[in-house]
Amino acid sequence: MMIRISGTVVAMYVALGLPSGLAGSMAVQSRTGPLEGELIEEVDLAHRGGWLSVVARVPTGDSLELVLDTGANADGFGLATVHRLRLERVAAGRVFGAGDSERVWLVSGPPIRLGAAGSSPGLRVLLDDEFLTHPSGMRYDGLLGTGLLRRYDVLIDVPSRRLALYRSGTAAPSGGPVVPVREAVSFDPLDCDLIGLRVLINGRWVDAILDSGAPDIIVNRAAAALADVPTGDELYLHSRGIGDEGSGGHRTRLASVEIGRTAFDGLDAIVSDLPIFTRLGQADRPAAIIGVSLIERCAILVEWRTRRLRLCESPVPSPVAGDRTAARPHDAFVPRGPDR
Repeated sequence: MMIRISGTVVAMYVALGLPSGLAGSMAVQSRTGPLEGELIEEVDLAHRGGWLSVVARVPTGDSLELVLDTGANADGFGLATVHRLRLERVAAGRVFGAGDSERVWLVSGPPIRLGAAGSSPGLRVLLDDEFLTHPSGMRYDGLLGTGLLRRYDVLIDVPSRRLALYRSGTAAPSGGPVVPVREAVSFDPLDCDLIGLRVLINGRWVDAILDSGAPDIIVNRAAAALADVPTGDELYLHSRGIGDEGSGGHRTRLASVEIGRTAFDGLDAIVSDLPIFTRLGQADRPAAIIGVSLIERCAILVEWRTRRLRLCESPVPSPVAGDRTAARPHDAFVPRGPDR
């Protein structure tokens, strides 16, 4: 059975084409233990059907609800937001998503603030508003990529619905009565400021990207073959606004995923050879995108300066196989009937 599904961006890699002289800046089981360090800001982290978001502000006083996307190496604003803030287009770039690549405009954007934390003015990707519209109908104002996040030590704690930012290099677990985070796991920022790491899928080593902008785990066919991953219903991945062609794939369920010493079981996933794997040099190597279906079960501390991750010791239990609504009331990958 062929199913057409749509979702938010998967590993949005932005290649900039800039004119000369223009530079771009581009009581819960899984909660971490107490953290020592200089806390800059803690904000609410919303979770709607596989999409994570935070409310940010710009100097005009406008509030913007932005998708939290560690799989994007640039921040982006929707067209309606660009018009509301009266931002100017200044350069062109190319975005790589679930489909093919697409040329995009870059706008000169204001600083983005999360309370006391924030980024400098710089280039933002201009995104189609459809790309930022959740299947439930909610439209976000933009997305927050690694441009701001890599300035800090970042605690992404979906079970406790919080995003905490610490001064870079200062956050560390202090122990205490609450379940502590595990020891650190090294990650590689690749060549594009994404979070690349090695994970075990069904006991086999696979290269992966930690991507809070992807609702699901996606493994390529090389990883599926290596880890003996079964395939189920056929489907079609279309990341709206980024490439019109999309990619074919199959539903599956992973017996286990391990990051460091933290183990997850019973995770729904998708098998698909997305073009982003080719862009990142992983077309023929076992590779995966670790999305919200795992991130929602465990607090994760990202230490950008030292390139380390710390994960919770005891993840939230997995939903029953196929019961995605147990974790997400509005599934971000929505069946759309037979593909035409």
